[in-house]
Amino acid sequence: MRGSRVRRAAHWLADRPRVILAAAVLNIVALLATVCFWIPTPYQMLLPGPVTDTNTLIEPRPQETEGAFYLTSIYSNPASVAEWLYAQADPEAGLIPREQARPQHLSRKEYRQLLDTMMDNSKMAARVVAFRAAGLEVGVDGQGALIRNVRADSPAQGILAVGDVIVAAEGRPVTTMDDLIAVIRAHRPGDRLPLEVRRDDATLALTTTLGEHPEERGRALMGVEIATYRIKYSFPQELKIQSEDLGGPSAGLMFALALYNTLTPGDLTGGHRIAGTGALATDGRVRSVGGIPYKVRAAEKADAAYFLVPAENVEEARRVARTVQIVPVGSFAEALPFIQQLPPVGGAAVAAAQQASSSSVTHPTVTPTPA
Repeated sequence: MRGSRVRRAAHWLADRPRVILAAAVLNIVALLATVCFWIPTPYQMLLPGPVTDTNTLIEPRPQETEGAFYLTSIYSNPASVAEWLYAQADPEAGLIPREQARPQHLSRKEYRQLLDTMMDNSKMAARVVAFRAAGLEVGVDGQGALIRNVRADSPAQGILAVGDVIVAAEGRPVTTMDDLIAVIRAHRPGDRLPLEVRRDDATLALTTTLGEHPEERGRALMGVEIATYRIKYSFPQELKIQSEDLGGPSAGLMFALALYNTLTPGDLTGGHRIAGTGALATDGRVRSVGGIPYKVRAAEKADAAYFLVPAENVEEARRVARTVQIVPVGSFAEALPFIQQLPPVGGAAVAAAQQASSSSVTHPTVTPTPA
């Protein structure tokens, strides 16, 4: 007995250098792995982010939905060495130079504030579009008509400048772009129109000659592109969108669909899982966004049947789509009929059979617009 113990002790002593070496190697590997997570690279790692049913973000939410309107997101983070290595092995991950992730003249805090501002604008546009599409009046007020562009061949060229704010026309106050348009349409081509214009810190009295609309003979045109300056909207009822930690402009389309679903009877989803992305303007136009491949993959992970995508991004989306149907839309007015014509499924089909479907009326806005 004693001899066997001695032999085991002798073997342990003989193997001790190898045990120590193995432990040291493991410690070194663990240390290197830890260090790799802290060593930065000049790249940003991108991955499909979580999806969120925008119906659950509307407050108050009076009805449950069988399906979902998913907004899609991207996971974006400065890549460490470890994450850079991970991105090489994961086909869903991507790497871009860090300078492409955010403007270099902005700090991370400033960029976050910019994304928050974009989100606020996106939510406002979604409210305007959804309320008007539901046939509800949206009040508009502002502080004048902002000049966004002056046509080179316009009579206003050299008189008005980009950034000018027209606050009166023919002595009548101008608070929104519609006020100015109404004055112009009351005139004929060749008429002279006196204006009160704010330029920087000065108020100027200017007069411009009205031209003729190139496609409508006899219709007066100033030859500028305008928008309401410091526009404010008022709504017949209060609906809030809880955007949580989201930022940027790309959730506008899906927000508008959820708001419309709340404002109108029935379940617009029809039991379908519909994902999408798209920056929304107050006139209902859907504009292009970035990160389309990652958002398509996020939609597919959520088992979405359809993915609504800005028309400019459709080819990019179709290149990566495997199971989801890509639906290009140029405006909210295009997205809504597509969803309405989908046959209800599941519990939504039963509910649809028990109630008469209601019609919707679309009232588009106009901003910016030629005048």
